[in-house]
Amino acid sequence: MTLTLAPPPETPVEPVTEVLHGVSVTDPYRWLEDQNSPRTRNWLGEQSIYTHKYFDAISGRNRIRTRVRELLSVPSATEPWKVGDQYFYLKRFQDNEQPVIMTKKGLHGRESVLIDPRSYGGISASVAIATISPDGRFLAYTIRRGGTDHASLEILDLWRNTVLPDKLPEGICTGIAFASDATGFFYAHRELHGPRPNRCAAFWHSFGTERSQDRVVFDAGEKPNLFLGILYSSEAKLLIYDLFSTGKNPSSWIYLSGPSPEATPKLLLHHGGSYFIPFWVRGQLLAFTNSAAGQATMRSRWRSSLLS
Repeated sequence: MTLTLAPPPETPVEPVTEVLHGVSVTDPYRWLEDQNSPRTRNWLGEQSIYTHKYFDAISGRNRIRTRVRELLSVPSATEPWKVGDQYFYLKRFQDNEQPVIMTKKGLHGRESVLIDPRSYGGISASVAIATISPDGRFLAYTIRRGGTDHASLEILDLWRNTVLPDKLPEGICTGIAFASDATGFFYAHRELHGPRPNRCAAFWHSFGTERSQDRVVFDAGEKPNLFLGILYSSEAKLLIYDLFSTGKNPSSWIYLSGPSPEATPKLLLHHGGSYFIPFWVRGQLLAFTNSAAGQATMRSRWRSSLLS
């Protein structure tokens, strides 16, 4: 039987035009971005009623619901992070929609829950591991609410079993690395409602201080389509600032720095027209790249930088 419904509730079109990076962009539904306005809430209610009428009439819906419930009853876990003899990983328990952050000592150690996303707003909240300090003391994790692209970041001190007051607000964190002496961390974070949302920079934060006191340790400006990552090697005792641009003419820059806020980053590689994705392996710097000649160039400059 064909399912027939009346047309969906009308959505008023009220265009708003802005110029972004020199391009005129028109948004016909800007008014819907105010999710707390009575008008938007009324629109959501009407759409929800209409949607339920449609799905409630589908004959196989109960069969689909039963199958989804069966799949959710199967526990799953992600590949673990190993720091010393401690393992950290995400695990979804039976009938839970979102995984929790777990830890255990050794392969056969007793599991314990570190972070449960339900404490951050019910089933719509999710958590993920951002990074772990080399000594296994600090766990940085992101909290995402309602499936948004942006997230906030918190830090758990595992030795004291407490969440630190040192946090990053809603935004997109593209890199974070803890100092080996446990005095603070380096980070690159684009704050959602910050005064300079496109700024591409790395900062140093000392534990126990306000974010307004954070020091800029690397600044790439505010050009569009520019992104910055941070990688730290406890074996090499070196930081990498991984800068790249997207678009028709991609470029990669890799800067090498000591693990101190006072250190001056040195350009290790600049390659136009291709990407380099660096990563540390036991103190050695390697990279994935779509340039066949680029990897050899990177290795050569990496060695010369260490010797200088």
